[in-house]
Amino acid sequence: MLKNRMFYGVKLILAMMLAIPILWTGNATRTAADGSGMSTNLSGWVTSGDAGTLMNNADGKLLTSTGNFFALSAMAADNFTYEADVTIRQYQGVGALVFRSNNTGWGSYMLQIDPVGSRIRLKDGNGDRELGVYSVSLAANTTYHMKVRAVGSTLQVYWGNNATPVINVNDTAYNGGYLGVQVWNSSMLFQNIIMTPESTTPNTPSPTVNTNLSGWVTSGDTGTSTSSADGMLVTSGGNFFALSTTTANNFTYEADVTIRQFQGKGALVFRSNNSGWGSYMLQIDPGGSRIRLKDANGDRELGVYSVSLAANITYHMKVKAVGSTLQVYWGSNATPVININDNAYNGGYLGVQVWNSSMLFQNIIMTPDSTTPTPTPTPTPTTPPVNTNLSGWVTSNLKSCMSRGEWTLNPNGVKGVGSVNAEATCIADSLASDFVFVGDVTVDSSTPQAVAGLMFRSDREGKNGYILRLRPSDHTVTLLKKHGDTETVIQSKSSIPLTTGNKHHIEITAEGSNLTVYVDGYSVEKIVAQDADFLSGYAGMTVTNGAAYFQNVYLTPYSDYYTEKYRPQYHYSPARGAVSDPNGLVYFEGEYHLFHQDGGQWAHAISTDLLHWKQMPLALTWNNLGHIWSGSAVADLTNASGLFGDSGGKGLIAYYTSYNPNKPGGNQKIGLAYSKDKGRTWVYYGDDAIVPNPGGINGSWDFRDPKVVRDDVNNRWIMVVSGGDHIRFFTSTDLLHWTWTDNFGYSQHIRGGVWECPDLFQLAVDGNANNKKWVLMISTGGNPNTQGSSSEYFIGQVTAEGKFVNDNLPGKVLLTDFGKENYASMSFYNMPDNRRITLGWMSNWDYPFSFPTDGWKGQLTIPRELSLKTVNGNVILAQNPISELSSLRGTDFSVNNVSVTPQSGNILGTVNGKAYEIVVELQLPNSGAATEFGFRLREGGGQKTVVGYRSTNNKMFIDRSASGRTDFATNFTTLHEAVVQPVNGVVRMHILVDESSLELFGNDGAVVFSDIILPDSTSSGMSFYASGGTVVVKSLHVYSLKNTWRSSM
Repeated sequence: MLKNRMFYGVKLILAMMLAIPILWTGNATRTAADGSGMSTNLSGWVTSGDAGTLMNNADGKLLTSTGNFFALSAMAADNFTYEADVTIRQYQGVGALVFRSNNTGWGSYMLQIDPVGSRIRLKDGNGDRELGVYSVSLAANTTYHMKVRAVGSTLQVYWGNNATPVINVNDTAYNGGYLGVQVWNSSMLFQNIIMTPESTTPNTPSPTVNTNLSGWVTSGDTGTSTSSADGMLVTSGGNFFALSTTTANNFTYEADVTIRQFQGKGALVFRSNNSGWGSYMLQIDPGGSRIRLKDANGDRELGVYSVSLAANITYHMKVKAVGSTLQVYWGSNATPVININDNAYNGGYLGVQVWNSSMLFQNIIMTPDSTTPTPTPTPTPTTPPVNTNLSGWVTSNLKSCMSRGEWTLNPNGVKGVGSVNAEATCIADSLASDFVFVGDVTVDSSTPQAVAGLMFRSDREGKNGYILRLRPSDHTVTLLKKHGDTETVIQSKSSIPLTTGNKHHIEITAEGSNLTVYVDGYSVEKIVAQDADFLSGYAGMTVTNGAAYFQNVYLTPYSDYYTEKYRPQYHYSPARGAVSDPNGLVYFEGEYHLFHQDGGQWAHAISTDLLHWKQMPLALTWNNLGHIWSGSAVADLTNASGLFGDSGGKGLIAYYTSYNPNKPGGNQKIGLAYSKDKGRTWVYYGDDAIVPNPGGINGSWDFRDPKVVRDDVNNRWIMVVSGGDHIRFFTSTDLLHWTWTDNFGYSQHIRGGVWECPDLFQLAVDGNANNKKWVLMISTGGNPNTQGSSSEYFIGQVTAEGKFVNDNLPGKVLLTDFGKENYASMSFYNMPDNRRITLGWMSNWDYPFSFPTDGWKGQLTIPRELSLKTVNGNVILAQNPISELSSLRGTDFSVNNVSVTPQSGNILGTVNGKAYEIVVELQLPNSGAATEFGFRLREGGGQKTVVGYRSTNNKMFIDRSASGRTDFATNFTTLHEAVVQPVNGVVRMHILVDESSLELFGNDGAVVFSDIILPDSTSSGMSFYASGGTVVVKSLHVYSLKNTWRSSM
């Protein structure tokens, strides 16, 4: 059914009401009948939105704008096929066919063509809700045919000459409306714009995927879902779901899964909410050689089964869900390989999912199960698991624990209750001599006189051994030894602020007679003692005179502590779990605080020297607003916020991204938390965001990663927030109330993926305090144009009005890093010496968590000091390792003034290592200079990583093609290079090598490379080479570097 409308007058009225200037070109009511020669059966075209131009000619409708600009016809329809030929005039931004639209264009469906993203995309114009994506190859000044078929709730997208839809979804947001076209930050030519009415009965083609599920809809990160006779191929560099509208409570759900990319994970999703994140997942994990049953909400693991997997091989997976019983079957096994009980979810949708992979799903079949009643049972609370690797005490009733007193499982962990005269003990089966023993202990606030702690090197009955006790009532930490009824204090501390009701983190290192204890990471108050009464024994927990809770209890033999394959020796990596974006880097009262992402929560570590880190309990966990995504922290030293009147007038404030998985796009907004006890505990501020999503309470705009910095000149704070393709600026004078001042980005600034994790700071140019500039750093998400994710920066000024003014033209790209593994780099707030120090996540969104490590994922760069300096007339951001790194230096191998030719022997032939530092100056002679020279590092068994320089094109490079494991991700690039001009014929390199990383700083940090390498542990040799001539090694130092995880601060 076609409809006409009166729109021109409405638009003028709205423009006058809102006082929005609109650029009008051409005749707003012009149609094809007026002689333009353009082919369309739509009429009554009117423009709206941001400033832009519409030119009608024989070639078509040319829309051009740097913002969002619509041309909507006066024709509307409910069920139809809508198609056009689209020519990309400017290779940037997006263009779209708009259909079932309201009179603004924003309440509509859009079929977008995205040149930079190499894709077409079906989306909801209200909030950018993504419905489907299909990858395509696109070029400027080339014409492409796009078509969408909308019948009822069925939306089918066709590309080029494809006779079958490349996107096929069901959605009911819009049932009818106007048709038109749109551009954002681009110029697109639309021709042959044709709408053909259809009957109201959908004519869905015969399915090519064998499945009895229907109504498939995609969601999550960018990805594609394509159907063929082979099955449903699901591909994404992130988390991408294809969920059916079929729901079930009790059933068998199965599929054949073929691994197309041997990386990431694929999953059968069941009993799901409509986002996919409230569900069970049966994952297939190629890198981990396993299948895994988990709760998607928080990555709670329910069961694991080891399997052998290979690319392009098909595997049969099946799960039977009846009531609380979940049984997993693998291949042709008739008995379940995983059999557990869990009642987190009782029913919901079924579908599939991939993360950072490509998987083919076929024969996707759900069979209802009638062995139990189908109505959804009443949910019963579940007891969260106790996180531990100790054996023999975490059972349903703890009866296998060798215990005295009362011990039960509790939502807060394991609960122990002891009396005044009888200590409660629970001793596990774990027996060890030298180890690192950690745990979180909480004394119940209803029993403030209780004393609780960890026991180690104990006998099985807990009568003899060492105990580390916490007594919150008088803030005392005591290390003692127990011989029967006799207790002897070894050492005691009374200056740690212990409180009931809060977690306190204990870390005990026992190595021979040496005993070291940290509580809550306090370095000054640590206990260091020697005692040899007990050199081995069991581990457990104790409580006296009240109740306490124990969680995250792990005992690691010292020989295994931070010695796993690929485990960094002096870079930060988590003991367990994952590290991604650094968050909330701040210095406060003698301590550096490092927070980072781990499953949508903020993990926490503390250091006094930026090198030795003590890991703490999770600092910011999910709250009633949702997940806790990335952000920053500040030290409020003057109580500008008014939050610290009862805590000495100062404290810490964290700004985080609140992400609600049950709302469109997560309804990203900025939340706040604060700490009055040096970051040990945190309180969420208020019941809602301090800065809401620009799209409102259901807005799905990109709006995340707040970074707050002090602007002393203007007596204010500045907050920068990622808007996806731009950065939003806000200012505040009290750290609580924020005013928007500017948007920076868009247009020619965009060269790759989504903008994320901004940082902003001011630096002096060449050390001149009278010439300071602001630096805006960003990271960009995975995109083919940048070979995955990347990082860059802008130099300029922030005006008194809070606007960022770029010193360079928009098209000029300043890369932060020329390697591939430095993302979300963030700097510390409130550095005591005014240095600007950063840390970055050593990964890439093409393979973010795919590195083949077991039990832990990810590492950070070495802390780096930033500066602005002038090189060849241009101001650039330089990076260098922090000076504190020299404290780790051990042996020094040096060479001075040695000429190396292709015939020379290896000047490094006697040097070996896996964690070391190289500082070198290399002189190119005026004649007969080498065409290439450099280092072969982590060499052995055919493996090597080449760090070199080519004088033929003045390029410094890293070649990791033979560095070891490179097969875990298809997009793991191996050659990275950058132009570095010699200075007076000299090239300088500063190289940091660790177990699984290499960082290269060229010419005093003018260029930087950050790369992951994965050699065998036996590949520890190194050599220096020259080709095509001579290079003079003016000065060379190779320093071994100490392990920061196996030595104290």
